[in-house]
Amino acid sequence: MIEGLGAVGWTVSRVDIGVRMRRAHPTLPDIGLGLRENPRRVQLIVTPPLAKHVPVPPARALSAAASLASAVRDDSCVPIDLVVGFAETATGLAILVAQSLAGSDPMDIIHSTRVPCVSPPAPSCAVSFTEDHSHAADHELQPAQAGFLTGRRHILLVDDEVTSGRMVANLVRELVSGNPGCQFTLACLIDAQPHPQAVAEMAASRDVQLRLVALARVEVTVAESARDQVAVVAETMPRADPPSRPPRAIAWVDAEPPWSPPRHGLSVTADAGRQAAVQIAMAARNAAPGAQRIWILGIEEQIAVPVHIGAAWHELDPSARVTVSSTTRSPAHVVDDAAYPLRTVIGYGGRGSAARFVYNVPMDCHLTVVVPDHDGDDPDPHLLAQLPGEIVVVRWIEQGHGAA
Repeated sequence: MIEGLGAVGWTVSRVDIGVRMRRAHPTLPDIGLGLRENPRRVQLIVTPPLAKHVPVPPARALSAAASLASAVRDDSCVPIDLVVGFAETATGLAILVAQSLAGSDPMDIIHSTRVPCVSPPAPSCAVSFTEDHSHAADHELQPAQAGFLTGRRHILLVDDEVTSGRMVANLVRELVSGNPGCQFTLACLIDAQPHPQAVAEMAASRDVQLRLVALARVEVTVAESARDQVAVVAETMPRADPPSRPPRAIAWVDAEPPWSPPRHGLSVTADAGRQAAVQIAMAARNAAPGAQRIWILGIEEQIAVPVHIGAAWHELDPSARVTVSSTTRSPAHVVDDAAYPLRTVIGYGGRGSAARFVYNVPMDCHLTVVVPDHDGDDPDPHLLAQLPGEIVVVRWIEQGHGAA
């Protein structure tokens, strides 16, 4: 263990990666360090409050988003008029931050996506940029309204962590022409840039004002030998993948989406989606009465809604143990060791047969509630077959059309 940085000791004792916590925040006490299956980057910072790789109580995700929003508010002189999140890790974080900033006044929010552009929006509205280090580098902003990304005074970019800053610079370069004089703020849970001012300096070289707000500052150094060492870890360390499950009946809960797909842009208030979350939680509880250990699993970009469902469930039944997390595109190594942050994995096929993953499956839960993405596709049957407990799947229906 390294003071102030949670579960990284297992990884740094086996792989030549150096980690130092320069600044911490109370909402981030247990950051972990996993190992990627990615030739561009060997390390994966695992941040539980994202509710991505680690199932956590919904209050943890809400608290981290509120803390980040508060830090942004304290740092900003010009009011923010657009929030942009990055797919897919920070899609939920961005929405929750936008809601914290909005209050009763709507806040515009959009997040990038790797889902192919369809109509709407018109392809001419899309903005493409790259995440150079990613295994899936291509991103798009796909606003349904042609002017959604223009005429802004202050754009807030939200990510879970910033490392090189190149992805942010790539997006800013695409946005500046339609937003002359616009200020940018980059808000992240973790600043892991090798040079603390790197992203701001990249923006300044393009005559753009960009400020960075982060809850924690971490320095990560990776030796040349690390890649070979990761391969050794992958070959020799024990795995504990979830066991196969017997066939089970699946309960379906029909619900109207709490908002339109955020990848196409929308406005949210502080209480947006909460009434829908209460209705979904009530319907799921009725479908599986008596369940006390509940895991709410969002599919890919869908995490803000599961967080709200989890929070509503806890209000309805404070004695229940509710956790939330989501699937991810990030391939990573799992190791059956309590000191390592990625213990188990479920792999399955996603859109276009691309691989998707679920880490740290809570096998002791009584009920898994699956919340699909906004595209309306049913969850992959191979995924459903491996999930623990009883299974309830939310089925989105068009507003005002009733059950399918």
